[in-house]
Amino acid sequence: MARRRRVRLLLAVIGLAVALAALLLLQRHERGARSELATIAGLRLAGQPVGGLDAAGLQRMLPRLARQRAAQRVLLRWAAGQRSVALSALGFGLDPALTAAALLSVGHAGSWLPDRLLRWQARRGRVEVPWQLTLDQAQALRFFERLAEAIDRDPAAPRLDLTRQRLRPGRAGYRLEPLRALATTEAALRSGHSEVELPLLPLRAPEDATLAALDIRHVLGQFVTVHSQADVDRDRAHNLRLVAGRIDGRVLPPGARFSFNAAVGARTEEQGYRTAAVIQQGELVDGMAGGACQISSTLFAAAFFAGLELLSSRPHTIPSSYIRLGLDAAVAYPETDLRLGNPYPFAVVIHVQVAQGQVRVALLGRPRPWRRVVFRREVKQRDPFGEVERRDPTLPAGQRVVAQRGVPGFLVQRQRLFFGAGPAPERIETRLLRYAVNPEIVRVGVGPPPAPGAPVEAPSPRPAPYRCDAEPLALEQ
Repeated sequence: MARRRRVRLLLAVIGLAVALAALLLLQRHERGARSELATIAGLRLAGQPVGGLDAAGLQRMLPRLARQRAAQRVLLRWAAGQRSVALSALGFGLDPALTAAALLSVGHAGSWLPDRLLRWQARRGRVEVPWQLTLDQAQALRFFERLAEAIDRDPAAPRLDLTRQRLRPGRAGYRLEPLRALATTEAALRSGHSEVELPLLPLRAPEDATLAALDIRHVLGQFVTVHSQADVDRDRAHNLRLVAGRIDGRVLPPGARFSFNAAVGARTEEQGYRTAAVIQQGELVDGMAGGACQISSTLFAAAFFAGLELLSSRPHTIPSSYIRLGLDAAVAYPETDLRLGNPYPFAVVIHVQVAQGQVRVALLGRPRPWRRVVFRREVKQRDPFGEVERRDPTLPAGQRVVAQRGVPGFLVQRQRLFFGAGPAPERIETRLLRYAVNPEIVRVGVGPPPAPGAPVEAPSPRPAPYRCDAEPLALEQ
């Protein structure tokens, strides 16, 4: 019995000694690990060997590597394309100090077994640390917002080829969400990847109509405006044809809504548009895709008489020469839109033609329920314009040239009257439209007298005043 007790006591002492020895070894390892300032052997930084370097060595090496990788490119992929972009253009940067701290922490956690395992794996080239990144979120979001503008594709409604009597089916679209794209890119780059698959939000295609279901024998409403065919206006005429091609043959199923900006898209040089005169802040200036507003205004007028829903429209700041005051509809991508709705139980097809100096829009479908649709307009207020002088050193001192005719401001009441079989209108829609005052702009010469025999710009006569057909006006179809 006593012998058994002595054996148990001896075993307990031996166990305690082993435990104390293990504890001492562990503490020694921890003190050694904390005192080590070198990266473990075999460690790699984004493919670059960095093992055995102390803090000073990393401080010398990492800024140089960061400069070499400053132009590192990231491949962004999405469903329909890809783009190679410099890391810096995305708003990301490489942080040598944070990267050094991350490298020195590998294998130095103070846990014996995990540290030993990491060191064993590192010696076999299996431990790689990514660069630690900085992020300028505002710059990154601006990048992805611009990318979204370039790659977003709106769903395409079905279109009718009126020449071949063939229906082209609709097409699904997609949209890049900048915040989601940034989060996906950041996660991939912080994990050491150089290729990123960007997620896109799918957009369903509008429901297709069938050719058999379309009845386009009747004109619900139409309108014609004229445009210049002079050589100086050829770029504007080009834009007219380009915009018309984007909406000609559009099918609006029953209850559908139409957005001019969604149908036509961004009006950029990459899309084939040219510079021509546009109205901007009350002045006629050269701008991209000049002429688009003539298509939108002609379409608006046709929709007015066709009885379509006028969901959203805005008049120009200057009355347009090609259309009656009150029937114009300004557009500017993406903020100013023309939106229409089809209130009928049948599909409506948009037909646009640009030919022989005319823009013609007809809305085709089954017979409309209205015998007559009337446009009635009355100018309620007329505000006089002033004069703005602009010093021009290219003109001799004292010479005056009218650069832009002044236009009064107008407050216009527009009504749309729907007549059925009876003599009185069954429905009346009324809207007030305001056209801003636009001053007459005069260039005043402040330059030296012209040299003898040099050509001189002739002083311009005062232009004829703008004459709105200000009397009450009624048109009907």
